[in-house]
Amino acid sequence: MIRFEEFVIGEMFDIATGRDLIIGNTMAGDIPLISHQNTNNGIVKYISKVEDRRIFDHNKTIALADRGLFYATVQSKDFHIGTRVKALTLKGDVQKREVLMYLVAAINKQQILFTEYLVNATDKLPSLTIKLPVCVDSDGKTIRDSSKIYSHKGYIPNFKFMQERIARIVQERITELEKYLIATGLDDYELNAEDKKVIALKKQTKTFCVADLFDVKTPKKRINANTVRIYDYKRGNPYVVRTSQNNGIRGYIEYDKQYLNEGHTISFGQDTATMFYQEQPYFTGDKIKIFALKDKELSAEIANYLITCVQNAFVMFSWGQSKFEESIIKSVTFNLPIMHNDDNTAIIDSEYKYHMDGYIPDFAYMEKYIRAMKKKVIADVVKYKDEIISQTKEIILE
Repeated sequence: MIRFEEFVIGEMFDIATGRDLIIGNTMAGDIPLISHQNTNNGIVKYISKVEDRRIFDHNKTIALADRGLFYATVQSKDFHIGTRVKALTLKGDVQKREVLMYLVAAINKQQILFTEYLVNATDKLPSLTIKLPVCVDSDGKTIRDSSKIYSHKGYIPNFKFMQERIARIVQERITELEKYLIATGLDDYELNAEDKKVIALKKQTKTFCVADLFDVKTPKKRINANTVRIYDYKRGNPYVVRTSQNNGIRGYIEYDKQYLNEGHTISFGQDTATMFYQEQPYFTGDKIKIFALKDKELSAEIANYLITCVQNAFVMFSWGQSKFEESIIKSVTFNLPIMHNDDNTAIIDSEYKYHMDGYIPDFAYMEKYIRAMKKKVIADVVKYKDEIISQTKEIILE
């Protein structure tokens, strides 16, 4: 019998707060620096040890971006934390990685409470509760710990169940992945000669500005989540907020369609730099901007390429309430591959659509590159899948 009870974050974990750390002043190394972002598992850079800062034990510590973006992660190496990041160190004994993964999932379920920037997760974190399975006796009664390590009520988290549950989920997902790869034809992931050429090609690049490439638009209406019913299934249209999960889609709502924003655009979280390609028309919540590619419909492949380039530029950006201005976002620059002649000279557009000097982004190359990289990633996933299947056979108790 599995019973769930509420645990308080501040009782279950020791909470440490990240201090201001100027990323550009750090030295390259092999220690992950966890920043306020949802990409690359929260890792903004690998750095050398910072003498006056603590390195956290990844075996028992969860990293949590806690302001604007609410996002917890498990790390594979001991790590530093930066601004707007908390380190949650589990009290008691070191647990298996699967346990930390379960705890992260439970914490991230609370992300829905912090999609509005002014709702401060930092202040609420110590008293925030999560639901976890607890240990029970043979009669189904909750076993209590007099030392009250994890809960003032003496609840004991059922770590064994958490470990086994995550292991089973991993195996289930791997099985689903195998079926998906076969059904979609993605089990054929071998790179052909053109794919290899595209990946290896060193393209000439130029610096572009957000305002050069995109029309940055304000949503037609910022819809307050408290005023609408949000569905988990596709009823109505997507409702996009600043969450880092599910492509930025919190759910689906039925609303006046005159307030729909156009599809084939990128949704951008102003205070978190979360960016997602939105294929379908969508509604938005607070602090979202819309990036519409100028003079061209945005495909998923081109969007994925552009999002990566733009987000890399925002890695060094200092986020705060004074940084929300559209003019600042529009001024951010990033590099893109450009079209060129056979002699490698740049092709110049006399209409200057995307660049003041007439350079033209090579969108065809971007699409080919993303398609080739998808194959490469699938190959890596299949390799990972085979390794995990072997490992989970040792973990799962049949």
